[in-house]
Amino acid sequence: MIRVVRFRSFLSVSALLLLFASSACSSLQGLLQDDNKPDYFYSEFEDIPIPRQMDDCTETNVFSSRNNLKTGVQVFKGRVEAGSLLRTIQTYMDREGWVLLASTRGSNSLLLFDKGERYAVFHVLDGRFYTEMQIYVTSKLAEPLSAPSANSQILNQ
Repeated sequence: MIRVVRFRSFLSVSALLLLFASSACSSLQGLLQDDNKPDYFYSEFEDIPIPRQMDDCTETNVFSSRNNLKTGVQVFKGRVEAGSLLRTIQTYMDREGWVLLASTRGSNSLLLFDKGERYAVFHVLDGRFYTEMQIYVTSKLAEPLSAPSANSQILNQ
């Protein structure tokens, strides 16, 4: 009988350990799944996502607000490949409802986006050690500027 009790104790302890291990694994898996933070954050502009690999260069940032529209320039730096950064920006901005109007790609790349009453320009500079990302956000003009007339050109000379 002692052997049966010991065997039953062993089974009980084994069952408890198995139960504990499986619950620990599932809670660990839950923690890992909950930790799936997006690869971006929002900084000064609430609808412009910034890749997490980019660091804010706050000393060069300038902002203003008029008619509840925030505009300005924000600069970021990071150790990322410029081509990958450009593709990521385009994907994130598309998710936020921005429309890509134009792009130029090279060692100095530009992406021009449009959304509502604003434009956003991303200037990405591919440096030797860091890639710099400058974001220019401006409001649209109420009325388009007309082309200069012949008289105004004469006055400016």
